[in-house]
Amino acid sequence: MTRLVLGIEALTGQGWTGGGIYIRNLMATLATLPEDEQPQVRLLGVSDPDDPAVAALRSFPFVDADPLLRRRESRPRRLLRRVARRLLGGLPALDPLYAGLDVTYPTFGSPVSGAAPVHWVPDFQHKHLPHLFTQQELAARDAGLAALAGQRVTLVLSSEAARGDFERFCPGAAVRLRVWPFVSQPPAGDGSDPRAEFGLPDRYLYLPNQFWVHKNHITAFRALARLAAQGEAPVLVCTGLEQDHRDPEHPRRLRHFLAEHGLEGHVRMLGLVAREKQVEIFRHAALVLQPSLFEGWSTVIEDAKALGRPILASDLAVHREQLTPQASVAPFGFFPPQDDAALADAIAGLWPSLAQAPDPGLEKAALALTIERQRAAARAFLDILREAVAAFRSR
Repeated sequence: MTRLVLGIEALTGQGWTGGGIYIRNLMATLATLPEDEQPQVRLLGVSDPDDPAVAALRSFPFVDADPLLRRRESRPRRLLRRVARRLLGGLPALDPLYAGLDVTYPTFGSPVSGAAPVHWVPDFQHKHLPHLFTQQELAARDAGLAALAGQRVTLVLSSEAARGDFERFCPGAAVRLRVWPFVSQPPAGDGSDPRAEFGLPDRYLYLPNQFWVHKNHITAFRALARLAAQGEAPVLVCTGLEQDHRDPEHPRRLRHFLAEHGLEGHVRMLGLVAREKQVEIFRHAALVLQPSLFEGWSTVIEDAKALGRPILASDLAVHREQLTPQASVAPFGFFPPQDDAALADAIAGLWPSLAQAPDPGLEKAALALTIERQRAAARAFLDILREAVAAFRSR
């Protein structure tokens, strides 16, 4: 079988860490395949080939880094190439990075001449939580969705819940829908013990969401306040940027809640940490919390599953898709998303039975299951791409 030449948009940068992790997980998933089944990948949309996140993607053996690295050229030559591409309609032959591509993904940027565009929509949050968006943002997202729905191209969604959303919001769409849930395989940790490095107790809760309103830290904090009032609140560790561009005051309000309820000693906010350190925080957590009000396919849950960590998640349809006995070796449970009393009760019920982490046995079982799931996911993903290429070339 001929190897696909796949252009992957790197989605690197700190503005949307979930996008970068999604691409890293996709590459790790493809890496589980035998060499003769792997595609040839080129990285698109990269402004700095030496960015550490880009370098991590380039480290996969099936990534063809030569065209990307050849772009380290003088400014006049770079300007000349851009003018030539614009005048001649962006012919891929003008740039070795685009020459011979069969397919692009997730195709947020401009389509590449001669390559089948396979698109990805992470979720439909603006339809479920419109109050978190401006009218301009809502209009722009709706317009983009309508334009995509009218094309005879392939659109990948991450869950059956998202498929249901799309079919409800875009009835009669021309686009070909395919569901492909990603599987997370976090990178190896750095071997450190976060309890020593960050002054954490032997057992702690971990909430690894960005500090955006819909990530729903407040329900976790309220649950902790209930437990503290009963004299049995564990320490909750949080990582992620304390920023929310939609509601800049949100992180400050969370801090105020902690101060008002005397919880500063119970909640440790570590900020944005390196991915390798985050893996160690996961590994050493007694219990992971995912209280989010909305997700497309939760990276937090995928990471917890891959590392064999118990998890309590908000009761969303997509979370129930992710957390099944077939997909998780560790215990899990659900709570109503904004019911802090139910979350407090769930934590209190589990906490006495939770062992100090990490757990080598659970990690080994989780890794074996993750690799099995990744291989199946990798083949399913490539089947989607080949189908898209065949349809594109038969037009």
